[in-house]
Amino acid sequence: MTLRARPTAGRSRRSSHDNEARQKLYVTIGFIAVIVIAVGILAGSVVVSWYNDHLKPVAHVDGTAITRDQWLERTKIELFRIGEGEKRVRESLAAGQVGQDIASQQLELLDQQRQQVTQGALEGLIDALVIEKYAAAEGVSASDADLEAALKKESSQPELRQTLAIFVRPDVDAGADFPSQAQRDAGKAKAEQALAELKAGKDFAAVAKQYSNDASKEQGGDFGSLADTNPTDRAWVKAVFALPLDGTTEVIEGADGTFRIGRVTEITPAKEDAAFRAAVEQGPGLEAYKTYLTAQVLQEKITEKLVALATAGPVEQVHAYEILIDKGSGDAGGQEVRASHILYSPQDDPGGASALPTDDPAWADSQQQADAAAAKLRAIADVAEREAEFATLAKAESDDTGSGATGGDLGWFTRGAMVQEFADAIFEGTHGKGDIVGPVKSQFGWHVILFDRFRPAPKQRAAELLVKVNEPGADFAAIAKEESDGLEAAKGGDLGWIAPGQSSDPTIEEALFTLQAGQIGEGLELGDGFHIYKVVGRETRPLDPEQINRIQLNAFTLWFAPKKGAAVITRDDAALGSGL
Repeated sequence: MTLRARPTAGRSRRSSHDNEARQKLYVTIGFIAVIVIAVGILAGSVVVSWYNDHLKPVAHVDGTAITRDQWLERTKIELFRIGEGEKRVRESLAAGQVGQDIASQQLELLDQQRQQVTQGALEGLIDALVIEKYAAAEGVSASDADLEAALKKESSQPELRQTLAIFVRPDVDAGADFPSQAQRDAGKAKAEQALAELKAGKDFAAVAKQYSNDASKEQGGDFGSLADTNPTDRAWVKAVFALPLDGTTEVIEGADGTFRIGRVTEITPAKEDAAFRAAVEQGPGLEAYKTYLTAQVLQEKITEKLVALATAGPVEQVHAYEILIDKGSGDAGGQEVRASHILYSPQDDPGGASALPTDDPAWADSQQQADAAAAKLRAIADVAEREAEFATLAKAESDDTGSGATGGDLGWFTRGAMVQEFADAIFEGTHGKGDIVGPVKSQFGWHVILFDRFRPAPKQRAAELLVKVNEPGADFAAIAKEESDGLEAAKGGDLGWIAPGQSSDPTIEEALFTLQAGQIGEGLELGDGFHIYKVVGRETRPLDPEQINRIQLNAFTLWFAPKKGAAVITRDDAALGSGL
């Protein structure tokens, strides 16, 4: 039998050409994959970049995001409004409707807003979200008609009143924060005398130069043009806008204690700026601007509702007295002293004294004068007579013209408020009322010092006064007149009748309205100091115009502040820091 090899059926040999084709295919597929991956990475980075530039949140309010785009849009609108404001100020200046000083102040204020525009834009967006969240609960909404009306108001230039003004600010003793009652009465009498002369036909410019202590007196009282939104003093501005042409107000006592008189010499009616709407459309855009105005419309409607409810009729009020211990007057809670001084400077020049050599004869001359004055004063045994003579000498001889005009009185001060040599002399050692300290040499000259008394640091002082006013038979008003640092100290701390919403601080209102007639509060520490209140009366009474004015000013803030305070607000510092 023959053995034969079995043939292999169906098997063929792969050629080198096939191998090359396959390798090329793999390379092509790999290349395409690399391209796809690269494109994917690039697209992803573009998406991330776009997200970071537009949609990344810069803040959250109760979980609602504020995106970079919203922040950018708000900033553009704020810049647009600032630019429009600058334009209107310059137009008013060119037309002679405002003076250069007032225009410069307004432009400076607008420039400050520009410097802080990004922060302001973000806070505006945060406030808008809080307002919109609670507006519905108040039954308030902003319709398209409301927004159109707001836009029209924005595009209108307000009525302007060219005004002459006389401002009389009462004198204030050196070291005191507020005028005494006598100084307030003198200021009011001065203003009333000015008004009497105006009514008698005397030239306004002449009266302003004689009686006013505002800078406008140098221009004959020309205060420029007023809009009804002018912040000088609400009551005075309101009185000016109630006048006919060439009318003169009565004497208006402002919230700041200044007595004001105004006269209207020209009235420019309100008019619509036809170019404003077009500028909005070409700039931020009409819809974006209306969105911006939404929170403003809601705020106005909420305020109207709150004021209407608060002023609907007679309300329960409290008649309160206050003792305020100024926290700011304490030097890190340190002790305070009251004293007076007479300064004898070399060559009668406190500012140039430090430049003179110590062996300059002028130093010896001023020391001799100080020694003579101190000896003369110490020779007076009676303290009251010594204090009176000290005041006379200070007015006649002191080179510190500021305190010299008030008999050398420096008021209350802390150690850190004075140069070291002066402070060491007065705060170290034991002194009694009426003692003469010095002469003491400082960089300004030689000081002859009249010591009055020490008083404790503000917190301790407030605690001691709280005990004192609660003692049987204590006269709260008399103690307030002697000890309070408040504006009403001269009147025994009498705040008058206070209605709900009249105070801008809800903490004060709560403290007052928890007291019954005859009760004294436990004491309240606030940012400005320590407050002690006594309620002497409590009854339902009609609101007077000033109370209504205060309620109108405070209504929205008192409603809004606790709501914003309760909101969970987060700001992305990294996103904000990267800028727009």
